[in-house]
Amino acid sequence: MINYKMRNGDTQMRHIPQMRHKRNEVRNFIMSSLRKGDTYEVILFELCHKLGLKIGNAKLHLKKAKAQHAEETRTKVVKSLMTGKDVTILASTPLACDPSKETYWSM
Repeated sequence: MINYKMRNGDTQMRHIPQMRHKRNEVRNFIMSSLRKGDTYEVILFELCHKLGLKIGNAKLHLKKAKAQHAEETRTKVVKSLMTGKDVTILASTPLACDPSKETYWSM
């Protein structure tokens, strides 16, 4: 986003399509690197040298991606209604896909 000065003197934050494309490219690159198991130092190095980011911006993008990755991989153990066995599912699993809920078995 950039500051865009309007005719009446107000400033407004505006997205530039190229910047949005770059942000998506950076996010996809970080998420794929985290899934591969790369260390954070390696990811920072590649962000700065391959994608041309400054170190501060690279750290900010990496911090956001680490939080998103942690949320995606967090799991919980629930007890299945039908079998009574423990089942490990993602914490973000919707109710309809949770075997410990009646809605899962009534579909």
